[in-house]
Amino acid sequence: MALHIVVEGIDGSGKGTQAQRLFDRVCDSGKTAKLLSFPRYDDTRFGKAIGDFLNGRFGALSEVHPQLAALLYAGDRFESRAVIADALNAADVLICDRYVPSNIAHQASKLTGDERSALVNWIEELEYGTYELPRPDMVVLLDLPARRA
Repeated sequence: MALHIVVEGIDGSGKGTQAQRLFDRVCDSGKTAKLLSFPRYDDTRFGKAIGDFLNGRFGALSEVHPQLAALLYAGDRFESRAVIADALNAADVLICDRYVPSNIAHQASKLTGDERSALVNWIEELEYGTYELPRPDMVVLLDLPARRA
């Protein structure tokens, strides 16, 4: 089973660049690696729906409850379970540019207090419990101020 590393951070923080650099470094070291980026806009039904959501097809982003939005992102990974499992079985390292923690951070940031805590628990149970997605071994957070990203 591969080491599962997730790269997280705000939009523009360099997640894709750093995930690619890590992928290249692992491959250069003689190990095998797979790189997945979420959402998978062109590869899953939910990925396409996420694109529609972000483009306002379902209303303004602020009008869609974060729990419903979370379902889209979770569904994208659920549709990708076989791809994730194959990568974990075929490589030494699986690197994900965004994963479950992004869903939690983006959606929970829209709520406060007990509602936020409940949504965090709900997303974790949905993705890791109901959908049985593998938990990462490591999450790397690129922590940059929004004005620099």
